[in-house]
Amino acid sequence: MRCGVVLLLTVLSLETGAAVPLNEADYHQVLGNLDLNQTLGQWFSVGSAGDYLWFNTVMGTSSLIKFILSATEETNKFKAVLVHEWNGTCINMSVYYKYLGSQGRFEYIPVPGYDAYATAKIGLINYQEFGFVIYNMQIQGRKTKSVALYGRTRKLRKEIYEEFKEFVIKQGIPEMMVSFLPTEGSCSENDGT
Repeated sequence: MRCGVVLLLTVLSLETGAAVPLNEADYHQVLGNLDLNQTLGQWFSVGSAGDYLWFNTVMGTSSLIKFILSATEETNKFKAVLVHEWNGTCINMSVYYKYLGSQGRFEYIPVPGYDAYATAKIGLINYQEFGFVIYNMQIQGRKTKSVALYGRTRKLRKEIYEEFKEFVIKQGIPEMMVSFLPTEGSCSENDGT
């Protein structure tokens, strides 16, 4: 069952326009001062990029539309309810993360019997608008890396898309591996956008 990690990383296309660089005041680089409470709530999958293994194994299998991140009764454990399209059907799924307590790092808690390990690190965030998340995964013994762009809305300012591309390149992933999700589509009814 690959879908737990696959759901977190999705690739579709969206055209973006020319942009200007983001103001430093527009976001927070995560250096151990992450405000977990401000990360909670609804987020939309806006863009993603990954290395060749990620691109070949994940792309096209599932389209993550949105997720709702909430705290649990357990300290430093979070639940994400994912809404995604899987083989033409809209599905909700719950996954769990453990906050590692340093520099915005989380660990995916795999479903029993599922051969996958993943860590997520928030690389850049504006709590009210967007976040860049770096994923390091091991699926069936093979390591892969990806970066995701999440937004509080489906459509973000043009400069955020350009900043995301630059961020991806700094992670060692080629720009040609960057894709953006359409602002409208299946599973999007009644999602608040």
